[in-house]
Amino acid sequence: MTEYNESYTGSVFKEKVSSFVKNDSGIIAGGILGEINWNWMHIQGLWVDENIRKGGWGTKLLYPKTPLIFVLRQLLSKR
Repeated sequence: MTEYNESYTGSVFKEKVSSFVKNDSGIIAGGILGEINWNWMHIQGLWVDENIRKGGWGTKLLYPKTPLIFVLRQLLSKR
């Protein structure tokens, strides 16, 4: 099925992505996991530890100030 779709849409670029938040002790206290396909991100999981909830961490994971993964993808695709 992928070959058929790619014949009409071009190559399917798939990439698994993740980002995490650590607390002051360096322990992971939240994160987001997903996969990028055709420049769309499917979020597979998002969690924030109860102790740091209401601090805006979920929003920061969803909307990072520096969308680094997209910048890196653009640079790598130009190679």
